[in-house]
Amino acid sequence: MIADNNDFGLALNMTLPLFFFLAQTETNRWLKRLFAFLFLITIPAVFFTYSRGALLGLAAVVMLMVLRSKARILLIPVIALGITVALVFAPPEWKHRMNPTREDAIDASANERFNAWTFCWNLAQEYPITGGGFATFTPELFSRYAPVALDIRGPHSVYFGLLAEHGFIGLFLYLGLVFFCFKTTSRIKKLATFHDDHTIFQYAQMFRFSLIGFLVSGTFLGRAYFDYFFAIVACIVILSQVAKESWNREAAEERLTEMECIGAGEGAYG
Repeated sequence: MIADNNDFGLALNMTLPLFFFLAQTETNRWLKRLFAFLFLITIPAVFFTYSRGALLGLAAVVMLMVLRSKARILLIPVIALGITVALVFAPPEWKHRMNPTREDAIDASANERFNAWTFCWNLAQEYPITGGGFATFTPELFSRYAPVALDIRGPHSVYFGLLAEHGFIGLFLYLGLVFFCFKTTSRIKKLATFHDDHTIFQYAQMFRFSLIGFLVSGTFLGRAYFDYFFAIVACIVILSQVAKESWNREAAEERLTEMECIGAGEGAYG
């Protein structure tokens, strides 16, 4: 599923926050160093996928991590080093492809996306509730709804792909799942701050930024059914349950300790 360079860049953007936050929460010194090293080398790895969508996702993830992470003092020089390494060793072909001011900035790949997105929109306009189903991107439908009927491609976007295949209702439900994930991680972060649980807080941050990497890069990639995304969703649900059980157990232990102290005090005075 990630054999394509664009899809591989998407997966790297989703993994980058995992390396960073695991490096902060890991207690084993060697594992901490390993995760820090993997975080560092993942930045130039995203560059060398030659994917503009992946580069945009990387920029969004890195910028938000710098703005929202408490470890930004450590994060900024590390990111600067990773970007410097990428730019120093980047070949001229890469710099040309990533240059938005070049004359052929709107190349064949971009035109394919515009054609596919227009097809998705036109199809959803006619079938707003159900969409066209999973077998939507066919020559027959492209001949009816695409500006260039012979240019038959995939959706090139998570959102336009969902719109074409499942209509506005399906897109709304999918985005509802995304909203649930951010709402859940926000709640976990608040409770973790209340319970002074640094590890749970960092894990919630980790999954949030991983989702951001998927959502931004997914704007230009048709990976709506990427199993990595659903694995992150599952991890958020699990984290919520584990955190709740952990905090309940701590509260029970504190109450038990208080009762023992009260009992010991009463026995002493008795």
